[in-house]
Parts: sequence; C-alpha cells; structure tokens
Amino acid sequence: ESKRRLAVEALGTLGETDVEWTSTVALPKLLAMSLDMDLPKRHGATLGVAQLLLSKNVVNYLQNDASHVKTLENTWNLVYEIEAKRLYRGKGGEIMRGAVCNVIESLGRVATLPSSSSTSPSDVFKPSKQLFVQLCESATSESLRHPKKGIREAAA
Repeated sequence: ESKRRLAVEALGTLGETDVEWTSTVALPKLLAMSLDMDLPKRHGATLGVAQLLLSKNVVNYLQNDASHVKTLENTWNLVYEIEAKRLYRGKGGEIMRGAVCNVIESLGRVATLPSSSSTSPSDVFKPSKQLFVQLCESATSESLRHPKKGIREAAA
C-alpha cells in the first residue's frame, strides 16, 4: 500500500507538469482500472484519480475542451460504479472505502472551482449541489459507522 501511495504522489507531480498526458491518457486509464477486480490495481487507480482531481491544471484542461466531457462524467460516476459493483465488499473493502472517500473529497474541491472561461464546455455536464450531496451520503454513510477509526475519519 505504501508503494501505491508513493506512486500516487508522483502522479500528482506529473499532473502539474504534463497536463495533456495526465488528462487524456492517465485519467481515463485510471478510471477504467478503478473498477478492476484486482484489489491493488483498483486501490492504486482510485487513489490516482483522487490525486489528479486535486490538480487545478488537469481539471481546467478537462473543463475547457468539449471532447473531455465524457471523462468528467466518468469521474463523477466513479463512486456510483464502485458501489454498484460492490467493490467495497470482501477483502480490501476497508482500503477501498478510504480511497473512495479521497475521490469524494477531490470531487468536492472540483465542484467548488470556478471554470476558467465563462462559456466552459464542461457546463454541458455540471453536477448539481444536490447530486454531490447524494454522492456523499450514499458513499460515506456506511463508512461513518465502520468499526475502524481510519475509515470513519476518511469518511468525515
């Protein structure tokens, strides 16, 4: 797990320096890998998605190009897809809960960022505040009651 976290930090740095590659290649690949059945791959990819969403450069790049609206939609739907596939269950469910809480936190930050242009193509897909609240409630309700303190803290 520590190697995955270190790789995610490096990915975050790369997100600031090579915005085009991380936005068009890495993020879509990580979104797909976040639904993989292999736990280490799924966990690392989910952490990677959360980290790239913290990069304002990556988010601005995606928001200002209509061809990337699908990537934004997939990012917003990631938590629902993980829940639908029950990827919280079984072995590794705890670390996946923490990773999903990181994604939710990053999505919350993205939702509060203003678009860098007044007619942003991402306005085609602009999640409402209500959608974000529903996302938080559905994904964190179980985590807030989890017996492990670290999972409860990540959900809070």
